[in-house]
Amino acid sequence: MSSRQLRSEDELTASLPPGNNNGVHIMRDSDDELVVYKPAAEETFEGISWIRHVPGELAKREVAAYRLNRLLGFDLVPPTGLIERGPHGPGSVQEYRKLRPDEEPWHAFDAKQQQQAAVLHYIIGMPDGLAHNYRRDQNGDLVLFDHGYAFPQARDPRRDDAISFGIDSDFADTHRGADFDSGVLEAVDSLSPEQVRAALDDLGFDESAISGVLGRIEDIQSARTIPRL
Repeated sequence: MSSRQLRSEDELTASLPPGNNNGVHIMRDSDDELVVYKPAAEETFEGISWIRHVPGELAKREVAAYRLNRLLGFDLVPPTGLIERGPHGPGSVQEYRKLRPDEEPWHAFDAKQQQQAAVLHYIIGMPDGLAHNYRRDQNGDLVLFDHGYAFPQARDPRRDDAISFGIDSDFADTHRGADFDSGVLEAVDSLSPEQVRAALDDLGFDESAISGVLGRIEDIQSARTIPRL
């Protein structure tokens, strides 16, 4: 994804739902393929206390969510990478997936995909895993997106933002304490600290963010479920 050369903005951008505080552009690349481009310069941090207020912090989290998704062997997050020379500067690019427009409740999706989403949202620390951030694609499969505010790190004591971090995911919240599919647990067991660090280190994550991910992985490996609050 990082090698994509973005050529022109597609008219689909105008059809995106209102209310997204960060810049989102549907672009065509030099191969005439569609991608979702989120410029670092158009990232916003109002009310966010658990992420450095520096352009590019959201972009790297979009990439990190995809990498953890792949390490787990899931196919919930479309391929995502960083781009240095986009039309509006550096940012993230994600493979465009044509999604069904209507929001659906979490329980409408395949049971195993629900558990995979619960695990991924818990591990990455997803603060907004609600119905507006997942959809069904044209094949009927669950697709997760908008992970820019995940991967919390230690709060900067110089900021007094009103909102404190908390995982808020339809899937993770619902499946706390549930009996998990053996294949989903095997995917979590397969994760090693070395793999996780390799996936996050080159993105420039704070050690507290990486430690948080490793700790939440250990939570599931030990409890064999997502721990109850």
